[in-house]
Amino acid sequence: MKHNLKRSSVKVLLRFPENAGIGREGLWAKPVDANEGGGTYELMNNAFYAPLRIQDIVRAELDARSCLQVVEIVRLANGPVSFVEVPDGVALELVKALGDRWAKSGAMYTEGTTGALVTAWPASMAVSMVERVLRLTTPANWRVLEVADAHDRAAALPDLVDLELDQEAPEDPGTVDYWAADDPGWAGLGVTDAARLAYLQGLAADDPRVLATIRAGRHDDVMRYVERLMAPDPRDLPPLGRPLLIDPDGAADGSRDRGDGGCADGCAACGCGSAPLPPAIVRAGHFTTSRGRQRRRRR
Repeated sequence: MKHNLKRSSVKVLLRFPENAGIGREGLWAKPVDANEGGGTYELMNNAFYAPLRIQDIVRAELDARSCLQVVEIVRLANGPVSFVEVPDGVALELVKALGDRWAKSGAMYTEGTTGALVTAWPASMAVSMVERVLRLTTPANWRVLEVADAHDRAAALPDLVDLELDQEAPEDPGTVDYWAADDPGWAGLGVTDAARLAYLQGLAADDPRVLATIRAGRHDDVMRYVERLMAPDPRDLPPLGRPLLIDPDGAADGSRDRGDGGCADGCAACGCGSAPLPPAIVRAGHFTTSRGRQRRRRR
């Protein structure tokens, strides 16, 4: 994978311990002091499976797959981050309205649509202030899983994120039995340019989810996915009501590697953030801080 530093953002990947059952999570980030081999980056969206948020600074290096993997947490932003579980069946309009209400109360950025919402708050708001906002605005049947400041997050991260560089070469996936230039589905969408077809061929060869979505005849969803990948700033992307890509294994979001906009790409590109989080993750909370344990004991 070639990382074009002229773009305003790149992808960095989080690894998790083998027993976490999550795989990898990808996050948008902008270079701070980086070159083609890696460097330091400022996160541009919030993580779902680790207590990381916008404005955190990380260091990433190229792994065996030539992907930028986070190998060091350089600096955590001072503002709190909150994790709120959204019950099944909640209308997207209600979720968006609540996100807007939090923004008017000081929230900087909320990630997700249904399933869970991860929100970054400014350094001027203490955890107690965020908890008060959530207590006054969050519906009774929603659940606040955690609100944590930088100190809490720093204490929890070592047990939740694997910062050792993955140097194990991936297995050869073999030849993909698909040829974009011969697929009439692209012509039906007006995609006939050789360069664009070659790009789509590469996506299908590299990502089983893209190939599965094409085989299902959902070429328009793949095009929407590509358009979202090319967005200069993922924070400007409108939320999606459903995932754009099909998981060929039928696995829960996060159990597969998340790369280039898929399940673990911060959920902005393919819309997997609209799907419920894995039940085990939701029940346990994304992470557990001393404050979170105290909150649960008080209930």
